[in-house]
Amino acid sequence: MSATQRPSGDRLLFSIAAANGGAVGRAAALEKGVSPSIIHRRLKSGLLVPVTSKVYLLEELRDSRSLLFALCTAYEGGAVSHRTAASLAGLPVRESPPHFLFPHGGRPDLKAHPLLRDLVMHETRSLPEVDVRNFFGLRCTSVARTLCDLAPTEARHFALHLVETALSKALVSDEDLIACLSARKRRGVRGLRQFASDLATVLRDEAYPESVFESELLAGLRGVGLGGLVPQFRPPWYEGIRGITDIGHPPSDSIIEADGRGFRQVTEAHDNDRRRDRQATANGFVVIRVGYREFHRSSERICLEIKEICERRAADKLLRSGS
Repeated sequence: MSATQRPSGDRLLFSIAAANGGAVGRAAALEKGVSPSIIHRRLKSGLLVPVTSKVYLLEELRDSRSLLFALCTAYEGGAVSHRTAASLAGLPVRESPPHFLFPHGGRPDLKAHPLLRDLVMHETRSLPEVDVRNFFGLRCTSVARTLCDLAPTEARHFALHLVETALSKALVSDEDLIACLSARKRRGVRGLRQFASDLATVLRDEAYPESVFESELLAGLRGVGLGGLVPQFRPPWYEGIRGITDIGHPPSDSIIEADGRGFRQVTEAHDNDRRRDRQATANGFVVIRVGYREFHRSSERICLEIKEICERRAADKLLRSGS
């Protein structure tokens, strides 16, 4: 049957699917004028194949990427990720089952969604828009985020090869990669220490005046409404001038370090930083380190994240004290 001979409801379904890689969202179909009864009949006939309860594939337009389009339609806060995102970005990775990054707690039940049985599923608590790019019409993790996500699971030499390839093809900048790595480390993602050491051998190493960055970070935190900040904070376990920290937030027992060091310097100082962080933890404090590249890439988002952490810790502290 030609497109012009199809019933109007089917023509609308084909139009939606053709513009979205073969995927049809129920909400979009209803908005375009497709009735619920037509959707129900097309599901029974097999023209539409359910991926989730509200997203379908149009069988006649289905191809190798249609499932990814359906997932991007169904999970707005998710993204194509890991090896699949790397391949779409042009990096040399072997073909593998599709990878998709779901918002935390949003992983679907495979028993209820059999089309997803070959999908490699990941979850994240943090996928800011700065870590998202569009490749071939698909919402994907950026090259910087993809490289950071792959580093803990791929062989060391292969992860570094992907970095060098991405840099040589101008798929990612030194600044974006360092900023993303800084953000992932700050959120406590495991398995990145060796990757950071390897990156220090291939990335440009530039410092930024720490006094300037400290002032910028302090102004940014005050700008989002975080009060109680103390510049040049002297913690209770004060150990001389080297023990003075950049910014303290006593109401939440938090220390905020503005790190303007070059990437290689940061990597080489890892053990000393860890020692100081453990000392703070032993005294009931948390240390939040912010790299200048990460801050300059997305200052307001980072300040809001720090504000949320400090306010949550301050509330917990008051609750424990019974105030």
